[in-house]
Amino acid sequence: MASLPRHVMHRLPRRPLLVVASAALATIAALAPRPALALDHCGQVTTNQTWSSADNPHDICAEGVSIRNSTLRVLPGALVRFHEGANLVIESGAGMVAVGDAQNAPIRFLALPRTPTRGYWGQIRFDSGAITSTIEAAFVSYGGRDGKPMVEVRSPAAEIFNVTFIQSADVPLLFSAEALGPSTFRAGSNTVRTQRCPLIAFSDVGKNAIRVDATADVDVAVDATWANFCTPYLVEGTVTIAGPTDIAPTLTLSQGTQLKFDAAGGIVTGLSADLPGHLVTSGQVDVLEHVLITGQVEEPGSWGGIHLSEFSTIDNSLINTDVKYGGRDGVPMIRVRDIHAYALDLTMRHAKAYPLELPSTAVDSFLGSMVAPKNVQPPIKDNGIDRALVLAKDIPLDVPRSAIWGDIEAPYEIDGDVMVASVDGKDGTPASLRILPGAHLLFADGAALRIGDPSGPRARFAAGPVPVPPSASRAALAASVTDAVLAPEDAAAQGGETILGALSGTPGAWKGIVFADTTVEAQLESVRIENGGQDGPMVQWGTVRGSIIKSTFAGSAGYPISLPLTHIDVIAGEDQKVAANRSRFEGNAVNRVLVRSAGELTQRQITLASPGTGIEFDGDVLFAGGVTPLVDVEAGLDLYLRPGKVFKLGDGAIRANVRLNDARANNRVAFLPAEPGKPHGGVQIGAGSSLREAEDSTVAVDISGAGAGDAFLAVDGALEVTGLVLTGDAQSTGATGLLVRDGGEAAVSGPRLSKLAVGARVVEGGRLVLQRGWITECSQWGVRNEDSARCTTAALIWWGDEAGPLDASEAEDGCMNAANESAGTKVTDDVDWEGFAIDTDLTPFGGVSGKKTAYLPYGVRGVR
Repeated sequence: MASLPRHVMHRLPRRPLLVVASAALATIAALAPRPALALDHCGQVTTNQTWSSADNPHDICAEGVSIRNSTLRVLPGALVRFHEGANLVIESGAGMVAVGDAQNAPIRFLALPRTPTRGYWGQIRFDSGAITSTIEAAFVSYGGRDGKPMVEVRSPAAEIFNVTFIQSADVPLLFSAEALGPSTFRAGSNTVRTQRCPLIAFSDVGKNAIRVDATADVDVAVDATWANFCTPYLVEGTVTIAGPTDIAPTLTLSQGTQLKFDAAGGIVTGLSADLPGHLVTSGQVDVLEHVLITGQVEEPGSWGGIHLSEFSTIDNSLINTDVKYGGRDGVPMIRVRDIHAYALDLTMRHAKAYPLELPSTAVDSFLGSMVAPKNVQPPIKDNGIDRALVLAKDIPLDVPRSAIWGDIEAPYEIDGDVMVASVDGKDGTPASLRILPGAHLLFADGAALRIGDPSGPRARFAAGPVPVPPSASRAALAASVTDAVLAPEDAAAQGGETILGALSGTPGAWKGIVFADTTVEAQLESVRIENGGQDGPMVQWGTVRGSIIKSTFAGSAGYPISLPLTHIDVIAGEDQKVAANRSRFEGNAVNRVLVRSAGELTQRQITLASPGTGIEFDGDVLFAGGVTPLVDVEAGLDLYLRPGKVFKLGDGAIRANVRLNDARANNRVAFLPAEPGKPHGGVQIGAGSSLREAEDSTVAVDISGAGAGDAFLAVDGALEVTGLVLTGDAQSTGATGLLVRDGGEAAVSGPRLSKLAVGARVVEGGRLVLQRGWITECSQWGVRNEDSARCTTAALIWWGDEAGPLDASEAEDGCMNAANESAGTKVTDDVDWEGFAIDTDLTPFGGVSGKKTAYLPYGVRGVR
């Protein structure tokens, strides 16, 4: 050992041979046999060096080696051994290229003893700023003293490729977040998992993971990909992705990548408009190849979360990704501000509170591809608050163009008004919002869903199933024949009921839906709207074309819905002829549809049918139009009039012809008082208008609670019905039931006139035929004819006495020329009551023999 024939980094110090021998003897038991010509390396290296296998072994002293302003090359087959606690540091401005021959001559970095313990030596460290460096085709073992990683990479210029880490004390490998992507780029580019994972491999290490230091102000400033090497990344701190706009970096997490954050951890994309950033997770459909982002501790709130900021120039996306255990301090686990962010097969589990928070403007883009049944798993489940928090309160236009909100198998919680209106103004393409079956929207107290802007910007709205193909109309036809209702399994097949309600779940907590007149069209099908009506009806429908079918209105603080008379067929139109289409009204403060009665009908033909509850008008009703519409009214309608208010069927030049159609479940149309005990003004049929039954139909018109007007039913036009029920009460004392005025013509079969002052009254010029009915308990007159020029016929009527009506006059009027004493209802002269009924079964006086024909200009009625 007098001299060394080869160049060494540091020669051994000259010392007495006895001292050297004594030192060697003292450690020989602990150290492996050492070749006489081993090279010792110690201290700083400031010139380029090459370590080859010919010089093996290369021993790094306990003081360690620092490469400074130079490059160290380690050749294939080299054996580098570390003394206890030793480190190899590649400083900023320096490099180390250690490339072995994977098949024949790998490089080995290991401990000096033959049988060392884990963590015997320290680490190999590439400082930030280290120049082009590589460890390739190498084995690294038994390092990691004091919990350090065996290899620590802080320079993006240092590459790790085809390296196996063995017997570390703790985590074998650490990257700064800045270095991870570039350092593993070549290894991570291999698309085959079984070939990629051995390129950074771990065998019997202290902790099977890669540590990532993300404590810098900016961690990813250029595009980077973090690949899956079949081991998780343990991330310390928040990964901040940001860079100049001309770079606008993106961090991509490739399939199967797992990030586990510490308590301070999270991901932030972009810091400002000048420093944007993006996150893309690219998992695969196979759950084993999902990207996993979670905490190092599996407890809700054990790490921060993901913040996709508004500072982006391309779309952020989370695809086939699982995010768990985030939301430290109750902050939502994923916060989205990028309105173009996109998610697909994203699952959110075990958040401390909300798993997701996003603006209303991002709902369509972020959650649009996560609606049932597209999801492999429910997106939101098992969180502290299993809802998606939608920020709408401070956003003027929530849906400015077109959006679809679907069933994410968890409710949307909406913190304020949602406005759907065209961003292009009143002349732009209408904004459109469709809410798909199964979606569940919960609004904050006082909030509203507003469709269209009263100032002009237009909108469309639809909630429920996408329109079915025309062939499906056969099912609707079958339902109309049987009056079938939609079975629960049918509703499920359509995706379930759409629910719009209040977060607090109390009646009147939110306003509801407000349709401005600028709404182009609206469709509601299989929608449950509940607990609204804070400042008016729960659904306020404007002059909007559309329809409402198969829906439920529940828990309104007032009326469940209001709409203008001009659009009454939206909820009470032809669709309601099919029983399965009718809506349900449950537990509303006023369980009726409110119709704003101003305006006139503009339809040439319209069908009205029961919407499933009564219809109340807020004022006088002029049910007519300048086009004289033909109105088909289906039996089963209950129409409510407010005190003193009149239902006018035509008025002057504004006319209508109403045709009554019977229905299997009901055979009457009723006019009722909106406020019991407060009489309404009754029904008027104007000149030129008519109320008749359709052919082969038998429909009763039932009017009660009137008395504030001229009559319960006043006829200036034409009336021809089978069944007319006019019933007075204590508040209608002095009222007339049926009034036929000059020019009016009425033919009524089956009248029931009772508890009135005057059952039926005909003024000069009016024509009336009553037959086969009941006129009883009228305090003044059962029938009063004031036109002496013609007879009023009242045939086969039960007058309350088997002897017929009380006719006190013997005047020869050409109608009945004899008086009749009885306890029956009283009639005037000019009333032809011959052939009266002797009992309530309308049995004819004298039996069934005899026949009488009653004539009116528009028809002929046979009377038995």
